[in-house]
Amino acid sequence: MFDKLKKAVEELEHSEKFKEFKKENPEAYLASCVIILTGNNFSEWQVDYYLPKKHKLATFIIREQADLKGEDEIFQKEKTEIKDLRLKDVKVDLDKAMKILEKLRKKKYSGEFTNKTIVILQVLEGKIVWNMTLITSTLKVINVKINAKTGRIISEKLENLLSFRAS
Repeated sequence: MFDKLKKAVEELEHSEKFKEFKKENPEAYLASCVIILTGNNFSEWQVDYYLPKKHKLATFIIREQADLKGEDEIFQKEKTEIKDLRLKDVKVDLDKAMKILEKLRKKKYSGEFTNKTIVILQVLEGKIVWNMTLITSTLKVINVKINAKTGRIISEKLENLLSFRAS
């Protein structure tokens, strides 16, 4: 799965569509990769490039050909620069991260049944992280952050989905 992502990003960055995007946004760099698991089915990879001058993300959806979805505002509590994601520095691939997540879920959250898992590969606080959010059938959210270099669990928490309100 992760090798497919690396290959897809490489192909994207060599495509004419991306070269045109980089011509218009020379400062853009890879910021995150997102995939959603529903049941046993993975969505397409969403690959985000940070636009520092605009403080926005340009999102490409990786299908047979990559499509530029557009630019989106960044969801952050405090406005901070997004760090460059270097896929070559990832040592724990998605399959391994999913096994770590499942082992933790069985050990600590065995009563929670997952409907959907949102996985984001990103740099947080200087570390490349698999930021994994599980949405359960009881409307709870389990968030687990796994260091993508070491495989260590950085943080984990369980929250009620209904506690997420606009402030």
